[in-house]
Amino acid sequence: MEMFGGDLSAYMACKTEFAHQSNWFPSPIAGLFSYLIWNGYDGFWQNGAILETITNFMYYANHTRYMNVIQDSYRELYSLLEAYGPYPSFDDMGCSQGWTYESGILVAAFAEMYKLHKNETYLMMADKLAWSTITYNSNGSDIFVEKNCEPDKCDDDMLMYKGIFARNIRYFLDVLPDQSKAEKYWKWINDNVLHMVKYNMCDDISISKCNITFKDGPPYYNISGPVFSGNWNGPFTVGAPMQQTSALDLFVSGIKPGTVCTGKYCDYSPYYPPPQPMTCGSHPCPTDQQCCEYSPYKSYTCCTPQQKCNKDGICV
Repeated sequence: MEMFGGDLSAYMACKTEFAHQSNWFPSPIAGLFSYLIWNGYDGFWQNGAILETITNFMYYANHTRYMNVIQDSYRELYSLLEAYGPYPSFDDMGCSQGWTYESGILVAAFAEMYKLHKNETYLMMADKLAWSTITYNSNGSDIFVEKNCEPDKCDDDMLMYKGIFARNIRYFLDVLPDQSKAEKYWKWINDNVLHMVKYNMCDDISISKCNITFKDGPPYYNISGPVFSGNWNGPFTVGAPMQQTSALDLFVSGIKPGTVCTGKYCDYSPYYPPPQPMTCGSHPCPTDQQCCEYSPYKSYTCCTPQQKCNKDGICV
């Protein structure tokens, strides 16, 4: 932890970020897109969401690690707005279900309004919304959960929501002058960090013992840990990129102000290999989808779970 002056959250963020890159960056299908993508992320908002997490880590721990990933991951502003905008239909349609990330975005919006207008009413509203969300979505051990879908109904998007909430709590903390109120949020973040490390992490000496999924095909780099499950309460079950992003968001949120990275690895950037042609022999498809190869170009496609590949290389 010396690299970050003994800050546990920064140290865990660094290890988690490196494992994230080793296991899921770049994607074997990166050549299909005009910007860098990650293995298992879709080509839209999920790739944008991880960029903010990496950038926040640079800012809070004062380093330039993964700068090439940020600079080469061109994203139009419209795409980012689409990624982070709350669903307006929740109110319009009278829906009773709201997600933690939506509350987080509103908390950060109140914090921004306070910065602009210096009206403490915005801080009061942010505090009430943030703490009520934490209270409602915490289990008996005071560990944060996504009540609307956990333990077993969260899709890939939903696995990222808790981390996005924690990220926005940190934005709120950055402007909150009341230290007594700030302390309860720092404690909440730290308690979740410590619980995550103790009960929901796989970082075995033989990392192959950890159950890790690779949706788009095998990784370019050697697999690495630590990896985390989507359930912050634990125990660890499976590592995948979405919950890894959520864990990274939590660790970055817990970095103490004034933390500075020191040493030769503070400007590390991974090599980004050019895309390579793949065949079914590369095992590019999810386990429940049959790979279907067709000639004369030795191209392939992944059949849907309900399809099979016929002798002509067509999913039917």
